[in-house]
Amino acid sequence: MKKNSLLETMDIIIISVIVIQFVMFMLNYETKLVITIFSALQFVSLIIYFIYSVKLRAGFETIVNQESEFFNKQFKEIKYNFDRLSYDVTEYFDRQRDITDIQNIFSNSRMAYRKRFSLDNNQTLGFDLILITNKGIFIFDFFEAVFVLKGNYQNDIIKIQYSKNNEIEVFNPLSKLHPVYQTLKQTLNIEDNDMIKRMLILDDDSLVTGLETLDQNQGITKNIDITSKLRQLIDQSMVKLTVTEIEKYKEILDKKIAG
Repeated sequence: MKKNSLLETMDIIIISVIVIQFVMFMLNYETKLVITIFSALQFVSLIIYFIYSVKLRAGFETIVNQESEFFNKQFKEIKYNFDRLSYDVTEYFDRQRDITDIQNIFSNSRMAYRKRFSLDNNQTLGFDLILITNKGIFIFDFFEAVFVLKGNYQNDIIKIQYSKNNEIEVFNPLSKLHPVYQTLKQTLNIEDNDMIKRMLILDDDSLVTGLETLDQNQGITKNIDITSKLRQLIDQSMVKLTVTEIEKYKEILDKKIAG
């Protein structure tokens, strides 16, 4: 704002001088030839200077505008990354509260969160949350997106509808053929099919159909209903693990986890 005022003041001064010189030129035109010629040269010089100053000002404003646009873009990018970071941090603490609430339901439990299994051929397999508890071993999968989940949950393939006319088929996380389930079962040498429980946790705005096809070892819940739905799954469980058994399974699991 101050720069623009300064430029406008300079323009007024230059224009005033040009007008004065023009008046002097007209008054002296017929009487004093030397003064007339000198005034004419001054007048032309001032015109040239005025044109140059206008171009200089235009160039200066272009540079300022370009710099403003550049820094505005930089600020928007920084603000976007900052907002993204804020969202990630908030999401992290929200998830930590969910996990704490889940663990508090059990009298004894050991946790592995966002880890990876070491597989053969230097491959790894990621999972969200595994809890070894007094009521069994629980596999949790968290889904953050909003969609409609539908299908028969005893099948290996279910459907996700993410828009009015678009749906995709995905491998059922609750299936006994799912790689995480199979790896956990083999790693811990589990023979009892009721030992491992599986639960999907969805965004509160998601929808689910086919809940009647779930068995006693499967659960689907929204974030808001985690505690109540998990208690239903626990109440159906006949498993009773001792602290010694929980520690033994956790020790074996830790050896299988990459890193």
